[in-house]
Amino acid sequence: MKIKLFGIKLTVSYLFCAFICLMLLCDKTGLFIPMLLAVLIHEGGHLLFMWLYDCAPTEIKLIPGSVQLCAPICSGKPSLLISLSGPIANIIVFILVFGGSVMQGDDYYLTFAFVNLIYGVFNLLPLIGLDGGTALKEALINKKGEAFALRVLSAITVCAAVFSLSLAIFMSIIGRVNYSAYILSLYLVLSVLLKF
Repeated sequence: MKIKLFGIKLTVSYLFCAFICLMLLCDKTGLFIPMLLAVLIHEGGHLLFMWLYDCAPTEIKLIPGSVQLCAPICSGKPSLLISLSGPIANIIVFILVFGGSVMQGDDYYLTFAFVNLIYGVFNLLPLIGLDGGTALKEALINKKGEAFALRVLSAITVCAAVFSLSLAIFMSIIGRVNYSAYILSLYLVLSVLLKF
């Protein structure tokens, strides 16, 4: 499905809609809606800085597991700030919501606050496919060139994949199977392989 919104082409995959519906039906923890809101806040942070630095996206693609912002190439400081703006937006929301909850003595919104914190901090990890990795890549390209930046990021991401896979296997051996660690390992390996 394709629509135009504020001059930006918005492409929504039917699989994306099916994924959202499936998650809403299967979520027994009540964490999916706060997570979805955290993703919207995160992408909103990126969009805000893209518009501030005149790098507004031409297309936004909503596909399962990803929101892709297709924009003109920005390099240097604007690109670094755009990469970090999503996690910063999540961390700002955490501070505001957590502070408000503590001041009012109401812990109703604490889950939402901590989901934003976890999502923001996770995206700051210096791994391929995450905002921290994009920011590190920009910083390394400015100092040592693109080939060096890709080698460093690939090495860090492979080490993280090995650690995640080792943790998943260890958890399985002791009887606490953690499918998230297996999925994270697979995602990290694929992100390295698809970059080349």
